[in-house]
Amino acid sequence: MTCKKILYYLTAPIIFGVFSLIFGQDRSYDLAGYHYYNAFAFLNNKTSIDFSVAGAQGFLNPILDIPYYYLNQITHPAFIGFIFGFLNGILILLLYKIIEHVISLNKNHYHKNLILFLSIVGCLTPNFLSSVGNSLGDNITSLFILFSLYLLVINFRVFERPKIEFKFFFTLFIIGFFVGFPVGLKLTNAPFSLAFLIAFFLAIKNSKKNKLFLLIFLGISSFVGFLSSGGFWFLHLWNEFRNPFFPLLSNIFPNKISTLITLSSELTPKNISQGIFYPFLRFFGFKQNFDSLGRQILWPTLYLLIFLFLFVRLKLHKILYSKSNLSFSNFYSIEKFLIFYVFFGYILWMSVFGIQRYLISIELFAPLAIYILIKNFNYNEYKKNVIFLIVCLFTVSYTLLGGFGSWGHTRWINPAIFVAKPIVENSSTATVLMTDMSPIAWMLAEFPSDLAFVRLYAFENIDPFLNDFIHKRYGKFYVIFSGHYNWRNDNVKKWDNFLSVINVKKTKQSCENLDLFIKSVKFRGKVQYNSLNSNESCFLDIADKDRTNQADENNKLIEFNNQKLEKFNFTLNRSSCKAFPARLGMQNWSYIWCEIN
Repeated sequence: MTCKKILYYLTAPIIFGVFSLIFGQDRSYDLAGYHYYNAFAFLNNKTSIDFSVAGAQGFLNPILDIPYYYLNQITHPAFIGFIFGFLNGILILLLYKIIEHVISLNKNHYHKNLILFLSIVGCLTPNFLSSVGNSLGDNITSLFILFSLYLLVINFRVFERPKIEFKFFFTLFIIGFFVGFPVGLKLTNAPFSLAFLIAFFLAIKNSKKNKLFLLIFLGISSFVGFLSSGGFWFLHLWNEFRNPFFPLLSNIFPNKISTLITLSSELTPKNISQGIFYPFLRFFGFKQNFDSLGRQILWPTLYLLIFLFLFVRLKLHKILYSKSNLSFSNFYSIEKFLIFYVFFGYILWMSVFGIQRYLISIELFAPLAIYILIKNFNYNEYKKNVIFLIVCLFTVSYTLLGGFGSWGHTRWINPAIFVAKPIVENSSTATVLMTDMSPIAWMLAEFPSDLAFVRLYAFENIDPFLNDFIHKRYGKFYVIFSGHYNWRNDNVKKWDNFLSVINVKKTKQSCENLDLFIKSVKFRGKVQYNSLNSNESCFLDIADKDRTNQADENNKLIEFNNQKLEKFNFTLNRSSCKAFPARLGMQNWSYIWCEIN
């Protein structure tokens, strides 16, 4: 392989590595709430002394979180961001190679610019871009599925032979293994792995006996991959709670602590009509509260095309107009597979989760699926190309012009995490109770590993278990909960520093213009004028309505959390309560630490 070709293949990974650096330090809610802590707890055997510190998510497989946590102990956070962004870029490389193979099936449509265009549209989607370089794991686990897709696409015709050589069963095993592997790491991949198996069975051309045999072999391979990445953890949960997926699926594996079935049932459709129109409801804002950072026209378009295909194939158009000549050309088996994979992946995801960032492994292929359906629809070629181009350009322009956000980033700083800590005597026998549900689990990774933490209100039916658990502890008790911190101050200071850099606060006139501007855009701040001796005529200050008294707010929190403790026959020693600063990236936090009487 020549240097030119190596550089060519490295282009996308390097671009997304740099994009991750520009995005900044990950400070997502999930990182703060459980990703960072889960890795720390697993590596330090905290699962034997802590309980429900990270809520329900604290019982997820920690393996996926270990690289991010470990790298933070040994290297600069910016380097970690680049590495994770680089790995995300490999997804686009695999996507390009898959699209290249599919497009090459029809020499009349083969063009490198088309392949590149479909790859770019696939990656310029809100869910993929919003997850570049962060610790959530959705982009990383999609790598395994796309690798399996690539192996299957380049070997697809082999599995359509009446007699398959033994060596190709090893290839099929690898394909299945990496379809199941990401499910063990993160269960949110289950709909797409199942869709992969369904699509393979429906699309492949072979005898029913061979198709069934290949499906069983692929399913077993997937199960081996699933157990390889998650089997040890599921066994641990079974031994502890008699539920390998604790705290989920409690309807199948009932226990005294959890009644959870899934973590996101409020986002799934509740009836058939919602299911049929789900992509349209999501596009126009259906429950688009915490899970989505951008609207998607790709899914409504794909839904319409699939319904059109079914309408034509079932000849329902003949009922409406007997002389109708609507039709679709025959699809290649690989094209059928990709459409089935994307379609069934979406249906299963919609039925189980409904959280949009989980869609990445099928969303990357949505433009390709749309292209295949439009290409095979027997209609005016020019009009088809115009429709496809409009959909793609709308998707890209909407995304790039503010149609996607992020799950939380801040400026780079080394170390990424700082926590001021109290002195804890005899930490191996002490217990710290967590009385709120704020995402402060990341802070606990900075405390001694032998100090036990217990979150009191993680599950609804946990009281008897916790009472027994807590009263077996014989050392000193403490309590920790989030303190008050006015992040509005930091935001105003950030913009004030920026205005100093661009030099717009030098004169009284420029400050008056600035005052008019921030009032017109309803900025949460105000212009304050400096004394005559100052280098600048004014500065940005926090708005009066946003001012808070940290001591008063913390006293309210102390009272509130003391009431929560009384349920377990504990009370706070108020005189011992103290607020401590902490930092995740450049985002400041505060927590309160108290002794318990």
